[in-house]
Amino acid sequence: MVSLHHSTDIDTLEWHDIEWKALSAFLFDYCIVSSDQSLSRGYLHGLQTMILKAGPGSDIMKACKIIALSTLAKKEKSSAIIEAAEKLHFSLLRSFRLNISNEATCASVESLITAALLGLYDVSSDLLGQSTTLNITR
Repeated sequence: MVSLHHSTDIDTLEWHDIEWKALSAFLFDYCIVSSDQSLSRGYLHGLQTMILKAGPGSDIMKACKIIALSTLAKKEKSSAIIEAAEKLHFSLLRSFRLNISNEATCASVESLITAALLGLYDVSSDLLGQSTTLNITR
């Protein structure tokens, strides 16, 4: 597990470094490669390749960042990071709705994984007692 507490003080990092470290920790913690591919493909195996291929502004990358930032916010007890994750979540819901309403992209693997990641965020934010996007001042 990548820990910000042991390597850096989060208050001294630039925002892009916080996002990068959170995303790295997310990929390390959540993506599991099966030792026996004939039994299981693992959990979110291939996600890193998928987000690299999709690009930094893609819905799937945003979904990963949301979970990564939410997890980091819980560890750091940071309301600013929670708020950033919530705003990104709200933004993603808009763009994802447009993507899944397009017949050409609605059933893509990227869309399905993005939907799963959004569900994971919703469940984890409820379990962590974090507020939801409904509480964001619009």
